[in-house]
Amino acid sequence: QQLHRVGVCHGDVYGHNIRINKRTHRAILLDLGAAWRFPWSAAPIMESLELRALRVLAQEVLERTQPTPRTTQLLQR
Repeated sequence: QQLHRVGVCHGDVYGHNIRINKRTHRAILLDLGAAWRFPWSAAPIMESLELRALRVLAQEVLERTQPTPRTTQLLQR
């Protein structure tokens, strides 16, 4: 949302571009090498593209991990 508010599409939402801040337990999206600016008129299209990428990423994470008490607790926040 923060990138889209300023008209930027990340374009490379994959697991290798995401890190977790161990202090805050928040995800940080890295590597803006494939990012591009888009006109406001294209915002709904850009958002749908990146939401699809996030859904694919979430499914991949779920398929490859086992929930632990800690991750379950974080997901319930």
